[in-house]
Amino acid sequence: MSKKVCVVGSGIIGLGSALRFLRSGHRVTMVSSPSHFMPTSPVSAAFWFPYACSLSLEQEIALAEPTYLFLKECMQSSDTGISLRKGRAYFDETVELAETTTPWWAKLDTNFRHLASTEIPSVLGEDQTVGPIVGGWSFEVPVIQIPTFLTWLQREVVALGGEVKEHRVTSFNEIDDSYDWIVNCTGGWATHLTSDPVLVGFQGTVIELPGEPLGETLLFLEKGKSSNLPTYIVPQGSRTILGGTLKPVTQLGEAWQTGSDGAKQQWVGTDEDVLGIIERCQIVSGKPIPLAPGSSWKSKAGLRPVRSHSPPRIEMDSNSQRMIVHNYGHGGSGVTFFWGSAQAAYDLAQPC
Repeated sequence: MSKKVCVVGSGIIGLGSALRFLRSGHRVTMVSSPSHFMPTSPVSAAFWFPYACSLSLEQEIALAEPTYLFLKECMQSSDTGISLRKGRAYFDETVELAETTTPWWAKLDTNFRHLASTEIPSVLGEDQTVGPIVGGWSFEVPVIQIPTFLTWLQREVVALGGEVKEHRVTSFNEIDDSYDWIVNCTGGWATHLTSDPVLVGFQGTVIELPGEPLGETLLFLEKGKSSNLPTYIVPQGSRTILGGTLKPVTQLGEAWQTGSDGAKQQWVGTDEDVLGIIERCQIVSGKPIPLAPGSSWKSKAGLRPVRSHSPPRIEMDSNSQRMIVHNYGHGGSGVTFFWGSAQAAYDLAQPC
């Protein structure tokens, strides 16, 4: 039986959830702030890669594998902004040895293999900022030009009859009683909508370069789950994304409230952030970063809403009189988990 569903939030989690409910014949309205204040999805480097998430292995597979298969399915359309890229992940000595063994997703068609010691540039092992390196992987995974993909997902939502409304929801009581289900995909804004004591935020800074001046290979340095200096180089055709940072945002509620008037605001990285990203990416790539005066590059930053030492919140709200399914708190793994999360949220709603 068709139900009327209100999806709150239009990042990749919200768009995925809206599309999943629409594909099963439900009537969906997606409601989102017109300003997307302190966004997550539009700033994402956006490549599929399960890492540093507070999930059991079973939970990680349940969210990440369906997303991988969905992204491969989306590649049948030429306008999604998704491409398969060869990549390398390097591991320094802060990463537990067990985590450098063969991951579960090697069983997927990712062309996974362990790197030989001769394939790890020696400079990585000598520089204490990013090393010493103890191992590495080679693989092939989807890389997403996220603005293009978000636009494609929204077109799919509208094509299936979904409605998109611009409105900042400050309380679930604002949502019409005619909706059978509410799906909360508001990320960090959930701090204003629900009581979640473990929801925190981490600022992520990236640099965007035009073209692919550092080559076609995705490079990622895993420095351990406690690191605040994730390092990655993500070529995407027309641009390359360099990252990054993982800086705690201590006043999450106050920070989000700053933009509640709807004014468009964009975070930018500090000079220290940008210089650190440049230094680490030059070491990882072995190439100079082309940031000469007058060159077309920019830095930007967004918020990773994450539940401290907890998995994403994908559950029914037992304290609410409304039928609310929460789906938020994915941190930096939204692109890797979004379709599996949408399926999990859909499955929760069905018995109701």
